[in-house]
Amino acid sequence: MATRANVFPSGEETFPRSLFGGPSRRSYRAAIKEIILNVKARYGLSDWDLAERIGVHKDTIENAQEEVANLDVVTLLNIAWTFGEDAIAPVRALYLCAVREPETATEKRRRLIRELAALEDGDG
Repeated sequence: MATRANVFPSGEETFPRSLFGGPSRRSYRAAIKEIILNVKARYGLSDWDLAERIGVHKDTIENAQEEVANLDVVTLLNIAWTFGEDAIAPVRALYLCAVREPETATEKRRRLIRELAALEDGDG
């Protein structure tokens, strides 16, 4: 995929932009879902636990996992502050226009196991 860098009027170059346009609500919601599932699996948290740690209601976590609502910026920042900047990598990839390698069979299997574990915990 070819990209070109944007340039500010000052001549300063910014990061390359995707030829396919900016992030969409759909891609943002999918990235948020991935973040939540990853954090819950990595730290063994329920929806309640995660909500308490980042200062939102449990329903906010549930809605974000179901991709029916957006998280606000402060909530996203609280996830990064609480769990580290790497926790929000899926959203960062949207605005950095990072090329994402196709998911391997092993990665897909691990992701599905994480998602099933979250569902079995009764929180998903």
